[in-house]
Amino acid sequence: MAISKKRRLFIFFSSFGVTALLMISIFWKGEWLPSNQVKRNLLDNPTQPIQSIEDAAEDLKGLGLNISDIRHFIRNGEVELPPLERATVENPCVKYFIEYEDPQTNDKYEIIAKVCKEYRQTSRDGQMGTAVLEPVFLVSVKKEDESSDD
Repeated sequence: MAISKKRRLFIFFSSFGVTALLMISIFWKGEWLPSNQVKRNLLDNPTQPIQSIEDAAEDLKGLGLNISDIRHFIRNGEVELPPLERATVENPCVKYFIEYEDPQTNDKYEIIAKVCKEYRQTSRDGQMGTAVLEPVFLVSVKKEDESSDD
């Protein structure tokens, strides 16, 4: 039994429409982009919020910023890829460089953050296992000087 030409065109365009809707829903906001995955990894860690190391805490204090400002900068900034440092056996941390320009003041900030994998032995339901934690550390925050661009 043969399918009519009209029926074939209907099936083709229906399939095309469903596929187009699916692609738009998946890729519309760019959640799948590597830079957005890095941002999500840095910001949406439910067990380990951003922790600032000593030098970064001094940077924050000197610039009059806090961790919530840094979270905003990371969320709205540009992540430079590939990472500054990749994880190795000796150093299980991945270091990222993020640039943020404040649209109101035109101030430019450079942020370096790292995510480290920590393996911990845990007991859950009486059975031993390994938990993998990924704490996020703020390494440094710098404000770019406008006068150095000359």
